[in-house]
Amino acid sequence: MLPQSVSEDGIILVGAAGGDMKNKTFFAGVLTIILGMGGLVITRHINATTNPPQHTQSTPTKVIEDDIPDHIFYGEIFTVIAKLKNVRDYQDRAQLTDEQTEVLRVTAEQCAEKVAKQDAIAEKRIAALRQQSLKAKPTRSAPPIPAEIGELQAQRDAIILRCRDVLRSGLGNEKFGEFRVAAKSIVQIGVSRVR
Repeated sequence: MLPQSVSEDGIILVGAAGGDMKNKTFFAGVLTIILGMGGLVITRHINATTNPPQHTQSTPTKVIEDDIPDHIFYGEIFTVIAKLKNVRDYQDRAQLTDEQTEVLRVTAEQCAEKVAKQDAIAEKRIAALRQQSLKAKPTRSAPPIPAEIGELQAQRDAIILRCRDVLRSGLGNEKFGEFRVAAKSIVQIGVSRVR
């Protein structure tokens, strides 16, 4: 077993037998940075999906809320509902019955699960493509996005749109419209086009 010690920050340091303290200190520092960045990324993602920035220093072209494609809008809504397990706000604002709220919760959770599976497939393929590109001769320009990745994205978008349709069917057109208005008031989604 490798020798272990605990740093002042409570981090368990594992080193090779006969290792020096510099390596242990370096490892502790790198681990602290990685864990800190992980927390920052998670926090930033949650805030980005629920609270849009009020203004930015650059002046990107703003997209009007109704111009947000449905696969983005419902993808975000279903993700927030599935992660936070919070349907009460939507139920209250859209005046959904308990049965309609259950349809919303189940649809959001199923959508999040299906999207996660699709994302896992895409991540594996992207990693394989990245490995291939590392072996290729470097070029000055970025390589084109492979058609396969575009197809995987289209499949992901289709999953979300099917879940949207399931929700519309389960709620009925009128309640679905009320839900959309309620969702827009609860989750603010800001999209900027890249020039």
